[in-house]
Amino acid sequence: MAPSRTWEDLFPQDVQILIAGALSVSCDPLCRPPVAAAAVAGVSHALRELLRPALEEMRAAWTKSGEMATSLGMTREQVESATVLCPASGFAAGHAVTLGELMPLLRGLLRLDLAHKSLGLRPLRPLLSALDHAAAPRLQFLVLDGNLLGDEFCGALAAVLLETDSPTLASLKELHLAHNRITSRGIAALSDTLSFGALPQCEALSLASNRVGDAGVAALVRSSMGGGGGLRKLRRLFLHSNLPITRLGLRALSAALWDRATLPALRLLHLPALSSHAQAQHPAIPWYPDDETIAASSARGVDVVWCFDLSDRA
Repeated sequence: MAPSRTWEDLFPQDVQILIAGALSVSCDPLCRPPVAAAAVAGVSHALRELLRPALEEMRAAWTKSGEMATSLGMTREQVESATVLCPASGFAAGHAVTLGELMPLLRGLLRLDLAHKSLGLRPLRPLLSALDHAAAPRLQFLVLDGNLLGDEFCGALAAVLLETDSPTLASLKELHLAHNRITSRGIAALSDTLSFGALPQCEALSLASNRVGDAGVAALVRSSMGGGGGLRKLRRLFLHSNLPITRLGLRALSAALWDRATLPALRLLHLPALSSHAQAQHPAIPWYPDDETIAASSARGVDVVWCFDLSDRA
């Protein structure tokens, strides 16, 4: 009687490695637990050792995806097919990391709302990395209001948007970064990429309640100058409640409004009425909307909403 042939006899080591690799990438952590990989791992000691690291990684990914789905009040299958993700209060930084790792699977996602989750750059790095590799190609609304994002995040986002091999956020219509810690330095980094045509479909940009100053406003304006710059489809721009903005920033914006080739689609502006902070720095500046900006916006047909920051009043 011929001896039974083992897995090692039937398949050379290089073939075993190929099989292990195929099983490692076949498990969808949102739909299928690593059952097949676990079954094959039990066939032979050699294959079990080959698959052990990948199997442990797959099991961990399956567990994390379940925890993240629970934090969203959804099943794994619902997450994978979702067009809108808007986590509730139980969504934490660790869940944001897992979500970023799973972004390549969320092909139908249209809106991602991670507002008011106390997220800094670190838990959002996997998300940025996924976007850098053209994940979520249909994403139209990205809401990151009310987090802990500053200039370093803007620099990281700018680096992703500069990627030319694959389009990043090419379908994005609205980017919301209000109520963060962004200064003019971060806006300058973003503006550099916008001037090269990043976010070509963007219609709304919210930078309200940050720390943006006159240099940031000027950088945004420059990104769209010359008729061939960025923000060609921007219709709504929100800059209110940025205390460092003074009349200098408003004058840069009004000059852009007189030039119809700059921000050509703009229809709505939310601007800071000059605050007591600005008045303290420049006592000659009265605390009311800027006349020149009013004239320029009226000539362009742009509606301006002047927002007083009452929290800054003495």
